[in-house]
Amino acid sequence: MSFTFKIQSRADLLVQENYVAALARAGCDNIWMGAESGSQKILDAMDKGTTIEQIIAATGLVREAGMRPSWFIQFGYPGETKEDIEKTVKMINRLLPDSLGISVSYPLPGTEFYDKVKADLKEKTNWTDSDELKLMFRNTYPPDFYKRLHRYVHKSYRWHLALKQVREAGGRAGANFGRGLEEGGESFLIRAGVNC
Repeated sequence: MSFTFKIQSRADLLVQENYVAALARAGCDNIWMGAESGSQKILDAMDKGTTIEQIIAATGLVREAGMRPSWFIQFGYPGETKEDIEKTVKMINRLLPDSLGISVSYPLPGTEFYDKVKADLKEKTNWTDSDELKLMFRNTYPPDFYKRLHRYVHKSYRWHLALKQVREAGGRAGANFGRGLEEGGESFLIRAGVNC
């Protein structure tokens, strides 16, 4: 009997020798990893214990083994700037994971993050009191920004997936066409309707 399955893992585990190959042999076809951010500054602030280089390497290893890399991304971690957000969007659109789950950062009781923002939580004391896009604490940008950002990132991601398909299907002409479209873009914050 054979079957396929998906798992959640960490980028730092996926780059360990033979880890990805063993998962592929076992029938794994999709690996969700908590990439979280394209900014090393934010990953370090989250105390993730992972690096951008590990995310890039793990994504490549998963693809090379014939599996689908999928990512969880968080926006809105305290201290996140527009530059950090841009790094994340660029990493998503460059590496194009197979699937993408986006949420705003939410503090879980018992974490250092929770302790930092506890005073701002008021009646919302746990992520179960919220939803994936409802910011539970005061942050750099207003809550509506993150809803617009979520929509923009998904649209941009789908656009880049389409560009990749055009390039792959059209050979040299497709590559030139896709490059021209990509170079005509504006800053994502402007397109998301946010003035910083």
